[in-house]
Amino acid sequence: SSDVCSSDLHEILQAFQALAHYWQPTIETWCAPHPVFPDFTFRGGGLHEIPTNGFLGIHTDFTEHEGMYRRANTLLYLNDGWQPSHRGELIVQDTPIPPLWNLSVGFTTTVDSWHGHPEPWCRAEPRRSLALYWYGTTPSTGHRKQGTTFR
Repeated sequence: SSDVCSSDLHEILQAFQALAHYWQPTIETWCAPHPVFPDFTFRGGGLHEIPTNGFLGIHTDFTEHEGMYRRANTLLYLNDGWQPSHRGELIVQDTPIPPLWNLSVGFTTTVDSWHGHPEPWCRAEPRRSLALYWYGTTPSTGHRKQGTTFR
């Protein structure tokens, strides 16, 4: 029913707001002196689902969108019961991070912040995460405009 859908959407938005509240001080430190804000319009963010055998190649993210400058990514994993045999670890700068239930991960997004999960997801249930991206209104030092770039 529409009540269930509305309730679910409200809970998801609350989860994103909690994620933003948790990460705000850290992201501000990483991006200082440039102010940042979470993107609750979810330009590329939101609920990410990867099906069985799905993967996301190693890449860097786009650096600009509609006059805003991408600064950071934060993720919250929703994979209850994850085991190493399920694979699908996030790789950030060559470091594997398991997509464990309630694990939150954050990293800055630059032309050098390579990340992805190149190993196929080996589980019947989809690999799920909440992705919240952070933007600023001014370019950072050394900024270079680029689109999403895969290795």
